[in-house]
Amino acid sequence: MSENSNMKPCALLFGNAGTIIAATPSLGLRTKIKTQVGTVIPPSADPYFGFHLTVRRDRRQIVSEDEGHGVCFSYDSSLDEPVLADFRITVKFPRGGVSCDYLPVPEDVQAKFPTVQNWQGFTYLIVHQRAFGIVIQAYSQGYYNSPDPKLEAWARHNGKINDVSLLDVLQQSDFYFVVEMDIDSCREVMGNEGLPPRFTYGYPRQPTNVEEMKELVNGSHGGAFAPCYNFDNDDSFITAINQSVVQDNLWLHEEAEVIAQERLQAYFVAPPGNIPPGTGLTLLVSVPEEWKNSHELALRRSLINSTLTQVKIYDVVGSEDSQPALWVGKIIEQGGSIPELQSHLTGDNELVLRVRTAAKPQVRVYHYNDRATADEALSKGTQN
Repeated sequence: MSENSNMKPCALLFGNAGTIIAATPSLGLRTKIKTQVGTVIPPSADPYFGFHLTVRRDRRQIVSEDEGHGVCFSYDSSLDEPVLADFRITVKFPRGGVSCDYLPVPEDVQAKFPTVQNWQGFTYLIVHQRAFGIVIQAYSQGYYNSPDPKLEAWARHNGKINDVSLLDVLQQSDFYFVVEMDIDSCREVMGNEGLPPRFTYGYPRQPTNVEEMKELVNGSHGGAFAPCYNFDNDDSFITAINQSVVQDNLWLHEEAEVIAQERLQAYFVAPPGNIPPGTGLTLLVSVPEEWKNSHELALRRSLINSTLTQVKIYDVVGSEDSQPALWVGKIIEQGGSIPELQSHLTGDNELVLRVRTAAKPQVRVYHYNDRATADEALSKGTQN
């Protein structure tokens, strides 16, 4: 899931016609700090109008790693994976809380960029903050760059470059940009008036009614939400935390209901002789490959969580009705942890369960000493 970004490279000045904080190569300057201004519609988050400040780290972060500071990654939504990342601060202007001026670049600002010959394609964008609510993300993020101590001090310790600190920049009420766009184009895309509505997951943050949640989930068949490493507000955070658990359990419960309707061949790997109630037995269930593939995720979840489940045993002694015995059990790993299985090979098409016997109704326990005998019996339909 990639974000819909309309961010444009630009120059950021400290104050009107003030110190250049960051610039773009198209203005003839190469600064260690880069900036972009514009609108962003991220996946699974609020759209915003704002700007990025990007401070480069040491090359490939090799020095940072060697000094024990580690390596910084960030999530790349276009690749859907973490990638090496520079230090980036995101400033989001408050919705409805700013006004913008779109002006020709003044002569005293033009003088700061002497290599630019044609200023017709540039706009002097001034963003006036009129209300509280500006959001600054990653301001306190760790930044290490010992090869460039001056830049490290500016990003980490509120040091100053040209008598301006990072905090000075962020505390402004008016922000001044030189954007490589003509005035009409800049007016169309720079501002928050045309932003889409705020993002919502579409689910209650504290669900209490199971049936309502089932209807809501069954009626929503959209794609997956994007991974989030920060949230715009408490409602989004609480909703994501709660709904991830609620919907996961609803899905697992639906899978369990489907599985419960099916009858599968099974037999016990059990010690011979009388088996008293409450004894733990190993049950091998033969499953078709298509069935196993269909329910693989649910089976894996049950295995990881050691989920207790009811096992229906249909081969009941002396019963004239069709009601099965209900025993409690759980899916376990195939391997040598169960003594009975050390000399009994299991196949990829088998589930291994550990079940506890109950007193009533009585069940016929089929036991086979080896794999070959079990396969022969299953082929004849002799199973539990």
